[in-house]
Amino acid sequence: MTPPKYPRTFHLPFSPEVHADDKVHQDAAFLVDRDVVITEKLDGGNYCLWRGATYARSTGQETVHPSFSFIKAKHASKTLNEDYCFYGENLQAVRSIEYDGLEDFFWLFAVREGSTWLGWEEIEEVSAVLEFHVVPVLYRGTFSALDAIQEWMDSNIGEPIALGPTREGFVIRTVAAFEDRDFQLHTAKYVRRGHVQSEQHWSKNWVQAKLTESN
Repeated sequence: MTPPKYPRTFHLPFSPEVHADDKVHQDAAFLVDRDVVITEKLDGGNYCLWRGATYARSTGQETVHPSFSFIKAKHASKTLNEDYCFYGENLQAVRSIEYDGLEDFFWLFAVREGSTWLGWEEIEEVSAVLEFHVVPVLYRGTFSALDAIQEWMDSNIGEPIALGPTREGFVIRTVAAFEDRDFQLHTAKYVRRGHVQSEQHWSKNWVQAKLTESN
């Protein structure tokens, strides 16, 4: 038995960068007048931790790539007795953006229990107990119109970030928990114009990112 693969997150209809194989919401009105959280979209590799094992985006078997060594050594064992699947970004390998303010290579963004995706507050609570870093939260609240979401994202995409030096984009999701069958009615992403996907070459000649001196 292996954990379920993390679903594809569709782009917002106003996302500046959309590639040919990306999926786009035709209507993202499901985000209006709901409590939502906007988080930093990090330029890493998708991972899943489940029952002490480490998986890349394809969860058919445990990953053997050396760029997951940090997560395996420091974090995987924390999930041995957990019923949750933990999903996040692995920033151990440099992709298109080289971050210079990393406290960790492990950044959690979702937790699944059975067919349910935990609410954001539950994610933060579980993460605090297990000492996991959560992707940076940039906004929590409601928007009265889709145009207001676009205005916020357009205004903030060029702002500096704590991890530095460049912002890839944003992920927005509802704060409340939801069922897996409704995943696309609760999540969306926005990617900066010109962001380059590096999946074709990064894994063969990969370079390890640097952690801050305290780590």
